[in-house]
Amino acid sequence: MRFTCPSCRSAYNIPDEKLRSIEAPGGIRTRCKACGTLLIIDAKRGHVRKGAPDPGREKAESPLRKDKFRGNLPTVLSMSKGTRREKDIPAVVFVVLLLVAGLWAGYTFFSHARMQVFSGWVRSLSQLKEGIPVPRIFESIVGKPRSKPVDIKTASARRLLRKGYDLYQEGRLKSALQILNAAIQKGPKNPEAHYWKGRTLLKMGRGDEALEAFKKALALRPGYWEALDNIGWIHMRRGEYAQSLSSLNRSIQLKPDNAWAYYNRAFLHAKTGNAEMALKDAEKACQFGNRKGCLMAQKYRGFKKKADASKK
Repeated sequence: MRFTCPSCRSAYNIPDEKLRSIEAPGGIRTRCKACGTLLIIDAKRGHVRKGAPDPGREKAESPLRKDKFRGNLPTVLSMSKGTRREKDIPAVVFVVLLLVAGLWAGYTFFSHARMQVFSGWVRSLSQLKEGIPVPRIFESIVGKPRSKPVDIKTASARRLLRKGYDLYQEGRLKSALQILNAAIQKGPKNPEAHYWKGRTLLKMGRGDEALEAFKKALALRPGYWEALDNIGWIHMRRGEYAQSLSSLNRSIQLKPDNAWAYYNRAFLHAKTGNAEMALKDAEKACQFGNRKGCLMAQKYRGFKKKADASKK
């Protein structure tokens, strides 16, 4: 119920449920908080009038406990509990939508933005000690840092080789191949440039060209066991097992703990039907830390047990 004091015109707004809870015969008697005038509120009729002083009830009367409102007053309906909840629903929906929009914006930012500042911090921390790579957990957030552009005409062969390697690591194979070719033109006797050109071509699915690049690297550096590994793998994929075995044997001679070469030679022996040598090479690969070699050795041991059991 909304009303004003007949004397000072002070405005009040009291919930109907409160008036009903204190309703009394003859109306509710109270006083105006502003001027102290005795007021009689008839809640049923919605009428307020001045009341005559009653000495017997003077002590029982108390001023209105509701706050006084001026100007645009809130309605009685807005002060009821049920309506307030209904009016809060749009606000809650708005807050929820705002949170969803914020989460989506954050996800988009972390997924697509490079976060150059943060990634720079990570890279600077990783460079405190040479050889410590950027942790994978940070790379999954900020992505691998992209190498700076280089001028092919003015850059040295060494600088171009480093740039080509960086592009290869970033997966930008066409650009890497272009830079590595430029590095080879400036330094044709650098086996590293030919090797990484071969790795790039191999990743692009150009095996024949990759084989030629690896052979050039090996010719420039006869002890280049990494090039021999790749040559042996390409021959094995082609089904040229004799050439593959020769390259892998030579690689193992140069690097006796070459787990990768032992694993591929074990696979090669299995292809040619030499189960005993396949098991030995798989065990060697496992010994030097190749997990696939461990699985292969376990598999071949099972085959051997079955073969021995069948002979008995």
